[in-house]
Amino acid sequence: MEEAQREVKEQGQNTFQDALNHYCELVHCSNVELAEESGADASGISRYRKGERIPKKDAVEKLAAGIRRIAEKNDIALQGEDIEEALVQCLMQDEREEQKKELARKIDLIMTKLEISNANASYYLKYDSSYLSKIRNGKRSITNTEELITKLSDYIARNCISDQQLTVIEEVTGGETELQGSVEERYTAIKNWFFEGEIPEEKSGEISRFMEKLDTFDLNEFIRAIHFDELKVPTLSFKMYGSKSYYGIEDMKKGELNFFKGAVTSKSKEYVTMYSDMMLADMAQDQEFNKKWMFGIAMLIKKGVHLKVIHCLDRPFEELLFGLEAWVPIYMTGQVEPWYLPNMHAKIFHHLIYTSGTSALAGVYVEGSRNATRYYHTFKEEEVRYYRESANQLLTHAKPLMRIYRKEQEKEYQDYLLKCFTKKGNRRNICSSLPVYVMSEELLDELLKSNAVAETEGKRIKAKVLQYRQTIEQLLQSQTMYDEVYLNPSEIEPEKETLMLGEVFEDAKLFYTREIYERHIKEMELFAEQHENYSYGIQKEKGFKNMQIQICEGQYVIISKNHEPIINFVIENPQLRSAIENFRMMQIV
Repeated sequence: MEEAQREVKEQGQNTFQDALNHYCELVHCSNVELAEESGADASGISRYRKGERIPKKDAVEKLAAGIRRIAEKNDIALQGEDIEEALVQCLMQDEREEQKKELARKIDLIMTKLEISNANASYYLKYDSSYLSKIRNGKRSITNTEELITKLSDYIARNCISDQQLTVIEEVTGGETELQGSVEERYTAIKNWFFEGEIPEEKSGEISRFMEKLDTFDLNEFIRAIHFDELKVPTLSFKMYGSKSYYGIEDMKKGELNFFKGAVTSKSKEYVTMYSDMMLADMAQDQEFNKKWMFGIAMLIKKGVHLKVIHCLDRPFEELLFGLEAWVPIYMTGQVEPWYLPNMHAKIFHHLIYTSGTSALAGVYVEGSRNATRYYHTFKEEEVRYYRESANQLLTHAKPLMRIYRKEQEKEYQDYLLKCFTKKGNRRNICSSLPVYVMSEELLDELLKSNAVAETEGKRIKAKVLQYRQTIEQLLQSQTMYDEVYLNPSEIEPEKETLMLGEVFEDAKLFYTREIYERHIKEMELFAEQHENYSYGIQKEKGFKNMQIQICEGQYVIISKNHEPIINFVIENPQLRSAIENFRMMQIV
């Protein structure tokens, strides 16, 4: 037993993955052979050998017995008991590491939900902020588990005490009643969750609706529906006053609409900045006002004005996504930059600031009092300059809610994608069609030919696809990637399926023949065999029709929309990114 373990360690095989690979290579067996001799599933063995999964202890006995039988057949002298013990020791080490990873995920989750910065926490905990950052990003293992969790639990119990923060803690930890008690009771409840609790599942209803909106939205249909092409931007400048104050809900609605009138009718095409953390439900429920408000946005877009919108995320997640849904059509135009302010918490005193090249609208509101609301709209140059500088300063504190890349920003997207690929994290893709990067050059040629694609267009598509494949292969040299691929032979009609090219900004609809489709499946299997860091699973249900999703857990999400229009969204905001990471629409087999 000691000899087997020593041999494993000498070969540098300290993980179960490495130990299993070591023994498989030693007895010269494939995954299929080991499956036949052990009774385990071949696909499961494949995932063990790629480090994507660790088995339960009862499965280790079967694997060890299978290796021993194969060794006997091949006249290789091994003791089955030693093999099992060595595998179990490595498995226990993996389990300890997995527990630390689980703790790291919990640390990242609760700090993200409570918007606790690494700097603030590290000052209190007496740790270096880079140490906390690396733990949260999975780049470093926790070395002093008990001490770190004790200090962090104490920090949260003493400092996160607002009603909103307590609600967040309850949601994360499973609604422990002790959270409403003393500091000591909160500390105990939080610490117990770290060591014994479960990571809660994200609610999928709201995020499903948001994702479906992105998937099914057709910009061309939207433009036709609102008669966008028929809109005429007024040439007569609107400037009824030098400045004016608005008081009360109804008057404030007029103030916002007058701001849009001023911005649309002015000669200036400077960008418009917009920020509001107002909590005025009356305004949101006024459908007629909302239509006029969105019409004002549409007119600015029609005029060619770019918008820099700082969203307030300090609201329930369901409400946040509902609000973002309304912005989806505007995002698709490519004329909007969505931002957000981190570390925002619920407060009583709220603000609004809109600025254009010629006017500014500023507002204040004390929650709960209709009379304590005031908007101030001004065209005075000195005042506009002041508010413009204030809005620009606010933008320096904001972070991108998402980065939006249309076809005309393809070069910028490719440059940013390369930066994204340097980040470390578990990579998982949700694929509505077979991945383009597993397709061979020869098969792509046949697909282009069968769709009668013009030579010039075909060369351009081919060059982009081959470059993308090279990028993915380079990524796979150092990182693992798992694709969830829709593939249901009983329902799929290959002739109606298309190769999705949104990731390379091509909108050609390339329809499969049955032969090419089946060969693409074979090439995906071959790609997995040739690249040990690549694997895939099969989806029984098709979740999306028009987009692919790339996920690098803890880092970013990329949503690629393939048609109407071709557009790529890069999402790094922790709240939205986490919801998509935990999103499960499709059943994997």
